[in-house]
Amino acid sequence: MESLPTVLLKPGEADRIVAGHPWIYHGEVLRLAQTSTDGELVQVKDHRQRFIGIGFYNSKSRINVRVLAPERMEVNQAFFEERIRAALNVRRRHLPDATSFRVVNAESDFLSGLVVDKYEDAIVIQISALGMEKRKEQIVAALQKIFSPRTIVERSDVASRKFEG
Repeated sequence: MESLPTVLLKPGEADRIVAGHPWIYHGEVLRLAQTSTDGELVQVKDHRQRFIGIGFYNSKSRINVRVLAPERMEVNQAFFEERIRAALNVRRRHLPDATSFRVVNAESDFLSGLVVDKYEDAIVIQISALGMEKRKEQIVAALQKIFSPRTIVERSDVASRKFEG
């Protein structure tokens, strides 16, 4: 895996992230150690340079980093397939006969900024984060592979997108 730009957190800000909270707010960032493009993957470290996780960076948003994982990993189509399948397995365990349901519920399924709904053989996606927007093609390919839907509709008309740039 290539070296990622590093977001360093201020002292005392890492505990919440280590405990599983997926958002790093602008005021919690000490500095960006290397320049990064908005929507790209970064690694997050505490002020002592200890690795905390990876996530999507966005300087325009109040949420500067949307944490995806506590370990280094590639974020590609296989990543999305794995996460979507994990979310789907939870739904199938609790709703075994359902044909229409929310497949992915953003942060609760470790995919901050992505919502996926299934209505029979149609899939509806909503993307509210720049990092996810930049990977829409990979997300759609993963959904096609998992569900083979008749159609995939995007409804990313949420007002919060303007804050994501």
